Amino acid sequence: MGKTSTKQKIAATELNAIIRKCAIINAMQYGKAVSSAVMGPVVQMAKENNLPITDIKKDVDLMVKNINKMTKTDLEGAYAPFKTEVEQKKLKKAKETALPNMILEGVTKGNFIGRIPPEPSGYLHVGHAKQAILNAEFAKIYAGQVNLFIDDTNPDKEKQEYVDSIIRDIKWLGINYTKIYYASDNVEVVYAYARKLIEKGKAYVCMCEQAEIKERRVSGADCKHKGQSISENNVLFEDMVNKKFKEGKAILRYKGDMNSQNAVMRDPVLVRIIEAPHYRQGNKYRAWPLYDLSTPILDSLNGVTDIIRSKEFAMREELGQTLLNELGLRVPRMHQEARLNIRGNVTQKRVITKLVTDKVIDGWDDPRLMTLMALKRRGVRPNAIWAFVLKFGMSRNDGTVGLEMLMAENKKIIEPMAKHLFFVKDPRPLEIVNLTQKIVKLKLNPNSDKDHREYTVGSKLYISEDDAVKLKVGSIVRLKDLVDVKILNVSEQGLVGETIDQEIDKKDNIIQWVSSENMQKCKMLVPNTLVNNKGEVLPNSLTIWVGFVESYVNNLKEHEIIQFERVGYVILDKKDSLQFIFISK
Repeated sequence: MGKTSTKQKIAATELNAIIRKCAIINAMQYGKAVSSAVMGPVVQMAKENNLPITDIKKDVDLMVKNINKMTKTDLEGAYAPFKTEVEQKKLKKAKETALPNMILEGVTKGNFIGRIPPEPSGYLHVGHAKQAILNAEFAKIYAGQVNLFIDDTNPDKEKQEYVDSIIRDIKWLGINYTKIYYASDNVEVVYAYARKLIEKGKAYVCMCEQAEIKERRVSGADCKHKGQSISENNVLFEDMVNKKFKEGKAILRYKGDMNSQNAVMRDPVLVRIIEAPHYRQGNKYRAWPLYDLSTPILDSLNGVTDIIRSKEFAMREELGQTLLNELGLRVPRMHQEARLNIRGNVTQKRVITKLVTDKVIDGWDDPRLMTLMALKRRGVRPNAIWAFVLKFGMSRNDGTVGLEMLMAENKKIIEPMAKHLFFVKDPRPLEIVNLTQKIVKLKLNPNSDKDHREYTVGSKLYISEDDAVKLKVGSIVRLKDLVDVKILNVSEQGLVGETIDQEIDKKDNIIQWVSSENMQKCKMLVPNTLVNNKGEVLPNSLTIWVGFVESYVNNLKEHEIIQFERVGYVILDKKDSLQFIFISK
C-alpha cells in the first residue's frame, strides 16, 4: 500500500512538472498561456513518460492561471532551462517539414536576389501573397534580398491607386524589400535592347491586322513582313517610338519559329502601341514593351538571381531565356511553384470588377474576398498568411484548399490576446423575478484575472433567440458567470424565470446574456462561401446578424479583434455604427 502511494506521489509530482513546463513554454510563445493550447502537449508528454492522466484540466487551469501572473522577468527566468530544448525541437521540426519544400536548386547562401513583380492593374490577393512570401522567406534562408518590381507597361489597365495599394499590402505582410523599381522608368533601356535584336536580325516590325496574325499563328505561315531588311525594321521601329503609327497599326515581333510546338515562340509580340496616357509617364511613350521583353531584361540588369513563378507560365520561360541569350545578358535561375487556390472564392480581376459593378459585393475589401485588403479587414493577421503559405512551401502540385486552413493559423495568433464579451443574436427578453440589482464583475479573458468589466445588473436581461427557442417551462439554464435560472413562463413577449440558490446537478445549457441596463445594439457581417464550383455567386454568401452586445464595447478600438463567447472571433469594423465582421469560430 505504501509503495503504491509513493509511486502515485512521484507520478503526480512529475505530471505537475510537465504541466508547469508546457504552460511556461506556451506563455513565452504567445504572451499568455492558454489552457486549451497547453493541454495537448501535456497529454503527449505524460504518455511518453508513462504517467497516468485521468482528470488534469483543473491542474492545467490552475497552473496557467499562476504562470500568467508572472512578471516578464520571472517568466523568462522560468523559461531559461527549457530554451535550448525548445529551439532544438523547433529546428528539427523545420528541417523535417519546411526545408524539403523550401529548397531552391542551385542556390547557395549569399547568392539569392528575388523580386516581387506585381502589375498595378488591380489589388493583391492571397495568390500574390504566396509568391511575395516565398521570395521573402528564401531571402532569409539564403541570406539574400528581395526587391519590389512594379511591372507597369500597360497604360490601359494601370493606376497609381493600385501601386499605392501594392506597396501598402507588401509592407502590411511584413516584407522589407531592398529597393523598388518600375518597368515604365526603364522604357528607354528596353528600347536599346529591342534595337539590338533588330540589328541582329532577330526582330521585325509587323503591320498586319490582328485577324491575320492570329490566322498565321495557327497555320504556321510566316508574316509577310518577316523578310524586311534590318534597315527597314530600324526605320519602322523608330516610327513606332516617335508616335508615327496609330494604335494597332504596328508591333515589334521576335523572329521565332511559326511551327514551334511552343506556341509562345511563334513570333511573339515584344512592343505594341498604346495611345492611352500612362499613370506615371503621362504621354511620354506610345510604344510600350510587353512583359516578355521588358521583365527578363530588367531582371537581369537588376541582379535578380532567382525567379519564382507559377508553373502556368512555364511555356514563357523559353522565350525569356532565348531573348537574354540573344542579348548577351545573364539568365536567372527559374523555379516553378503551384497556384494557391482557395475553395469557393474568386481572384480574377475581371470577375471581381463585375461583382463590384453589379453591387453583388461591397468592394475590393468585401470580407468574402481573398484580396489582402479584404483579409485585413476581416481580421486575418499577416503572420497567419505567412504560416499558411509556408505549409505548402515550393509544392508543384496544384490543389484547392479550404479557407479553414488559413483561419486555423489565424486563430493561433488572435486567441491568446482577444478580449471576451457577450453578444446575443436576435435578442429575446428574460425577466428574472427574484433577481435584485447587483454589481457583476466579469473577466475580459477567462485565462487571466488581470482585467475585468463591471456592470450593475437588474432583473431585465436579454438572451439569444437561438437559446430561447430551446427553453420551456421548467428548464434550468446557467447564465454564464451570473446565476442559475429556472424558467417559469415562455411567451411571445419573452421569458420569465427565477434564480435557484441550491446546487444544480444538471443544467440544460450555459448561455451568454446582456443586461438591459448595459447594452448596445450592433450588427455583424458573417461572410460565407462566395461562389460554387461553377463560379456562380451563392445567395447566402453574406449573412447579417443583429443583436445586443454589452456596453464595454464602447471601450474597444476600431479594428480591435475580440471573441464573442459561444459565437466566435470578430473584428470591430466600424465603431460609429458598431458593425462587426465575423472572423472564425
